[in-house]
Formats: sequence, structure tokens, C-alpha cells
Amino acid sequence: MTPDLTIAARVLATVIQRSGVLVHVDTSTLQSLLNDTSDIFEQIDALGRLPEGWRYGEGVPITEDVLERSKAIASMGRSLDLSVFAIPDVDGGIVLRFHNPPHTLEVCVNEGGSYDAMRFKTTGFVVDIEYEKEGLDKKQIITLLRSMAVELWTTFDSSIPSSLTPASGSTITGRSGYRLTGGSPSLNPRVQ
Repeated sequence: MTPDLTIAARVLATVIQRSGVLVHVDTSTLQSLLNDTSDIFEQIDALGRLPEGWRYGEGVPITEDVLERSKAIASMGRSLDLSVFAIPDVDGGIVLRFHNPPHTLEVCVNEGGSYDAMRFKTTGFVVDIEYEKEGLDKKQIITLLRSMAVELWTTFDSSIPSSLTPASGSTITGRSGYRLTGGSPSLNPRVQ
């Protein structure tokens, strides 16, 4: 393993909840995996260096296709001002976690071109799964990200630069400068 690989040890040391099943990641195998970095693209690149059997003898290496699609989705989330970090999936995918506390949207970028999504709300130690969706395409994932961004921007801290105009013809501008427009902030907005 390369020494430029350590945030996975931290990120992967957590207990991950996916589809109602608790999965513990083998941190001893991943101890030297990722650098201390907050750059999501470096995190994703580092996950691409996971060896065969990275999780207790299981764990499929992540393909270049999954890495590139993960970077594209992470980039879209960041452009919408959502915080994101990456976790490897034992089947060769990458799980991207987008946060808008207390809500989290997990997007699994699967081998083969599809995406899965799970959104949950955490209150203290209680995790309520709001929805789980499988076999989604990139357009559907982008719609879920935009919806989460609209929530973030409509429940903003007044110190964050943003603008919001009322209902019909709504415009919301986040810190990134992207504007969401639509008939209502809660209805399928478009990024401009």
C-alpha cells in the first residue's frame, strides 16, 4: 500500500449503515490508505488504489469508470454547496455522502453504470431512513442533489450570501454562485 492513502482509515473506521445492514470496515487493512485531505477528488483517487480483498479478504478494486463517475457526481454536489466525502463499497463502487444536517444523502456509484441512493435523517443516535432508491441514472441523482441543495439554501444561516425570491419564478443563489430557478424552490429546479 502506498503511504499517500489515511482518511479512509478514519472515514472507514465508522460504522456505515446501508440498506438497514451495519457494515464494519477493516481499518487494519486500510490504516495507510488515504492522506489527511479534505479534497474529495484526492479521496476518490486514493480509493482507486484499494487492492483486491481490502475488506477482510473481500472487496473489489474500484474501476476507472466508477472513479470518473464518482468525481462527476461529487463535483455537482460541491457546486451546489453540499459537503461530501467518499467511502468504498465492497462490490467495487464508491459511496458519496452529501450532508445537509440533520439530513444525509448517500449515493452509491455502482460498477456497470447505475446509481443507488439512500437519504436519512440523524437525530442524536437515531437514524431514520427517509427513502432508498436503486438503479437510478445520473439525471435522477442530480435531481436528488438539487433538491437537497434547495433545502440547504432555504434554511440558510444569514451569514451565508444567498438570495431567494418568492414562489413563482423563484431564484436561489448559493455561495458557489450557481442559481437554481423553478416555479417553487421545492419543485424540480434547474441549475443555471
